[in-house]
Amino acid sequence: MKFNKYLFLFLLFFLIEFRGFYLVSWPSLLGGAASNKLGIAFYAIILFLVYFIHNKGKLKVGIFGNYILVFYLILILSSLVSMYLFGYSITQVLWDILPFSILLLYFPLCEVFQKDSNYALFVKIGQITISIVSILFIVQVYKYQGLPTVFLKIKDIIPLSYIYNLTVPLRIYSVFEGLVRIFVILVAWKIIAKQFRKSFWDIISLLLMLGAIFYVDQSRYYLVTVLVAILSMYLIYNRNNLTVSSLLGTLIFGTAGLLIIFNRFGSISDSISDNTGSSFARTGAIEYYLDKIFTYPFGLGLHTPDKGTSLYYLIKGPDGYFNYDDIGLFGTLGSLGLPGFIWYIFLTIKLVMIWIKRISSNALISGLMISFVMSLTIMSYLDRPRIIALVLTLVIVNKESLKLNRDGDLIND
Repeated sequence: MKFNKYLFLFLLFFLIEFRGFYLVSWPSLLGGAASNKLGIAFYAIILFLVYFIHNKGKLKVGIFGNYILVFYLILILSSLVSMYLFGYSITQVLWDILPFSILLLYFPLCEVFQKDSNYALFVKIGQITISIVSILFIVQVYKYQGLPTVFLKIKDIIPLSYIYNLTVPLRIYSVFEGLVRIFVILVAWKIIAKQFRKSFWDIISLLLMLGAIFYVDQSRYYLVTVLVAILSMYLIYNRNNLTVSSLLGTLIFGTAGLLIIFNRFGSISDSISDNTGSSFARTGAIEYYLDKIFTYPFGLGLHTPDKGTSLYYLIKGPDGYFNYDDIGLFGTLGSLGLPGFIWYIFLTIKLVMIWIKRISSNALISGLMISFVMSLTIMSYLDRPRIIALVLTLVIVNKESLKLNRDGDLIND
């Protein structure tokens, strides 16, 4: 049997991303909170170096490679400014930059995915892996009655508010935030493209992912974004076959589903005292970081100092509960300042321009872009749990655009 290096690389990727299905303990450096993406960051660095050496020092930048290189310059600038203003050590700022090494995956994946068979293998392995992880976490949340009932290696992931309050359903953050966000759209696209034929296992997989978002992650806005993306892909792909009655039926059922989601989550969100998710905290954080940008045009940096220090309250707000992660694009403004904010705006404009040119010919790009744009103000793709979502979005949009170019539908950049 011939060794398939891509099968090995993809399996390793998903096993690292999901920490061996959360069934084994990981070293503290790679474990802890689900937002700790150092494992994938190290994987990305090694894979990039192998790719770089194999290509004899040449980078194929594709559509978005230059954007990524510019972003690394912004990270370096932000780090130098933070060291100068706040006295951080080089070690402190390097640890905060390290998760962004995941963006390096763009370069090797763009080349690997040129072969449709490699791309299909990646999606297949990811689909199977995420389905298994979804089952494990759904069962874990269902069985949870305190720490003695935890069978997954997630004790560092469970927020303290759920450990000491068993009257509310367990909610686990970040595990299904990044990679799953993209794979829900990819699997839904497979089903739509096949017109639901021979799609039984794909449908089961999709339902498991949606179930994990609904029952485990419990972010209703996140769920709404992926459902809107899926519905949009279906309507765009079938635009020539839709009748008025079928269109109205689809919209009615879709609206009813969204209302059910909001009603279902209303009781959950109202019962959990979670400042980081409250609208008050988000509004206050946006106002706070917008005000600080006049004093700190290069941002407040990525590093979070020790709690209780004056620097901590400068970064986290006067009460210490503001988070970059909760306010999307405005969080980027607060952390990386005007350079990071402008970079994100230009990247968004580039993606939207491609989307507008492709909206009639590629439903998958439309689905990815709807999810991306809807997430701008609350769930930035530059947040650590979602960096991988940004990478895959850029890689897939690059691949789909180049494929359309080869078919004669050109982009005029």
